[in-house]
Amino acid sequence: MAERFKRYSSKGLALRMPSVDFSFEKTRSNNLANLSRTLDSMSEMFYKNAVQTAKIEGAEYGALNAPTVKQLEDASESNTELDFVGDKTTVFGKYARTATLEATSDNLTLIAKQNIADIVLRAKRDDVEPTEVAKQLDSVVSGLADVLDTESPVTAKKFKASLGVYSNAEYKTYASKYITDKQKEIQANWSLDFENTLTTVLPKIIQSGRPTKVPTDTTKDGQTVNKTIQIATTLETIQSIKEKALARRPIGMSAEAILALEKRFDDRVFEVAKNIINDSIFNNEDPQKILNLINNNKFDKLPIAIQSAFSVVEGTKKAVLKKIAGDAVEEKENRIVAKINNNNAIRIDLIKKLDIQAYGALINPNSEEGYKDLSNIILQMDKLDPKKAKEFREILKQNPNLKYAPTSKPTVFNAITIAFNEKEVSVTQSRLNKYLLDKELSKEDYDKFSSDLRARNNTEFNRALADARSRLKIPVSILGNSAIMKNWAFNTLKSIERGMYEARRTDPNFIPSKWLNDNFLAYKTAGEVSEFDILKDIADKHLNLQNLNNLINTTADTSRKQQLIDDKTRILNWNASATNEKKIKGY
Repeated sequence: MAERFKRYSSKGLALRMPSVDFSFEKTRSNNLANLSRTLDSMSEMFYKNAVQTAKIEGAEYGALNAPTVKQLEDASESNTELDFVGDKTTVFGKYARTATLEATSDNLTLIAKQNIADIVLRAKRDDVEPTEVAKQLDSVVSGLADVLDTESPVTAKKFKASLGVYSNAEYKTYASKYITDKQKEIQANWSLDFENTLTTVLPKIIQSGRPTKVPTDTTKDGQTVNKTIQIATTLETIQSIKEKALARRPIGMSAEAILALEKRFDDRVFEVAKNIINDSIFNNEDPQKILNLINNNKFDKLPIAIQSAFSVVEGTKKAVLKKIAGDAVEEKENRIVAKINNNNAIRIDLIKKLDIQAYGALINPNSEEGYKDLSNIILQMDKLDPKKAKEFREILKQNPNLKYAPTSKPTVFNAITIAFNEKEVSVTQSRLNKYLLDKELSKEDYDKFSSDLRARNNTEFNRALADARSRLKIPVSILGNSAIMKNWAFNTLKSIERGMYEARRTDPNFIPSKWLNDNFLAYKTAGEVSEFDILKDIADKHLNLQNLNNLINTTADTSRKQQLIDDKTRILNWNASATNEKKIKGY
């Protein structure tokens, strides 16, 4: 095949090119290059300045022309798009757009925080559940982010992320408080319900009981007869109430707290049972019959309330209920007795008042009026003391004209005097009235004894008289002790008592204790002086103690001997307490 192209063959010839000098052109070219670089540098500088100016102006323009808060709120509510200034091609436009987006994001953040605050505030006010609050918060964030999403998804994403952190923090704070408050509310409601169960429900349940008809076999005429009786079975109901109450307890309650609640419940059941037993005994017409049935364990024959009370307790608590029943029966009996005694005390007090009224009738100068008044008093006495009324009616029949003895019988006068000295309670106005009508006391002595009796019945008067007796060191009982009744202290006490009687009658401002304090020393001194004089005369007659003892031992006359012994006792008692200058010589 012939070659398409003929291959070139070198002939070995050398070519020589002439030498040309380009130094001028080179220098010129360098100068032009330097000029070009200078122009380029200047152009770049002018460009940078222009770009910087565009950035600043664009940012300022974008910030000034960004949507306002009102525009953003309107756009969010109406779900309309906004026109943002700037563009993505020029420096001015880019920076204007960036500034607009930043300003818009800041404004949206402000709006969002305000909306979040409003949502949380309303939620607190209306007690909104946290899940609903979360929805509302998410709606705010998402809705406002949508304003940016179309124009700048990146900015919208950053906005949602930033605001989501804030929104979540607000939500957590609200949810935490909501849960805490709800727990407290649940705790409070449960506590109220539990307390209501203890205070109201349990007493009603146990009181009414849960009677169940139970068949029993009895024999009648040789035939087995099936009957039914009602037995209280309240325990199951109470246990069910207890279990339900504890099952609804607040979450997180400790084991110790649960045990404490169980104990409170059981204690309350026992307390209610005790109250029912006690009240049932008091309200029953025949408590002793109830007690006998309880003691004989015949619970099926007891009232349902008592059956129920025994059915809700176990073990030793049943024995406690039995004891309470016994104590209740005893207490009821004691109250009955106390009521009777109280009524009797009232009756006695009324009788005393009638006796005092009788005193006024007996000393009435008009005997006819006195008789009429006394007859009316006796009619009233019939209702209080028929026996006493009858006695006075018989006496009045014997003395219808109310004529009294001119002088008192010595035995009666002395008996009353001694009784006063001994502070016997047997001295009553009624007794004095009887003595007067029976003509055993004169009107004068009757009036005096009646006045003294009224004084004796005065608490303050008695207290002052007892004080005087104590100061004078006189024993409470002196009956049969002739030596004491003859000594100066006793006589001084009698003088003090007479002085108090007189002061009470004459002084409208008489105060027993004050009178005693003002007058005791004078009476005591006078009594001591008188006693010293009397004892000195007696001692002088007997010369000395030895001679007096000889007289006592040799005297056959019993009354004389007793007189000598009393004299000796008085002298020795005086010397035991007297100062040296006041002692009786020779004794």
